[in-house]
Amino acid sequence: MKDINLNFGCIRDSIIRILGSKFLNENDEKSVVNFIKEVKNNPILHKQFLIYKSIEGCKPFEKERLAERFLNQNLKLIQGVDWNSVLNENKQIRKKFIADSHVESNGSKNNDLFNSIHILMESYMRPNPSNVAEDQKAYEIVLDHLTRKVVNENDKSKEKTDNPHLLNSDFILKIAVNNFNQRFEHLNEGEKEVFKMLIAEGDHKDNYIEELKGDILKLINEKLENEQNGSTIEVLQECRKKVNNTEGISKIDKDDIILEFFELKEALSNKTSE
Repeated sequence: MKDINLNFGCIRDSIIRILGSKFLNENDEKSVVNFIKEVKNNPILHKQFLIYKSIEGCKPFEKERLAERFLNQNLKLIQGVDWNSVLNENKQIRKKFIADSHVESNGSKNNDLFNSIHILMESYMRPNPSNVAEDQKAYEIVLDHLTRKVVNENDKSKEKTDNPHLLNSDFILKIAVNNFNQRFEHLNEGEKEVFKMLIAEGDHKDNYIEELKGDILKLINEKLENEQNGSTIEVLQECRKKVNNTEGISKIDKDDIILEFFELKEALSNKTSE
């Protein structure tokens, strides 16, 4: 019988990836919102969500003892929970939202990290570890992640190959909730476009960044033609300088740039229309 992957980190990534696709192609935002509610309202799922997100997204520690303390603090979140209850809740959330779909993290590096977190949580909750060698290996993998070298700007794009930043998932969930709670409407065209770019590969992101850059500079120039306030002019000029400084764009986190430029364009468009 094939083992069922009940690792919450992989399940979370898979659900967001599948629901995100439905969200874009079928305008099915209710499923995304329901997943958020399910995690928030279920203590076991919510604790796991916090543990995985905290460990995965933390900044590297310079000292190993601080990393160890951080890891132990995170594992304490799940203290007092029965391991079989964890597996049962993970199984139910997987079945409810993605049924028998394949489960994996967003990137091969995260598979090892998430599996190691899963093993450490089990070891923490069980009084007698079943496999000491496996526990030790998992501990070393997580500790290596927590004490990894700070990634240079030159290498950031390489680190994220086939591994969308968590910000992408947060962005998908955020706009889904906002639309559902505030308007019960679907994504506007701008939000659909930026979402497509966040999950795109190859040169699509570079081309979109240049397109956003052109639109922003045009809006700034139009605003400067009629602006009389000295402080506002100074802010706009500084903003134009920052947007123009895209030399070596491959060294910058493209997802962050897309989101920043998209939000700036939206803000300038709103001000222009006022």
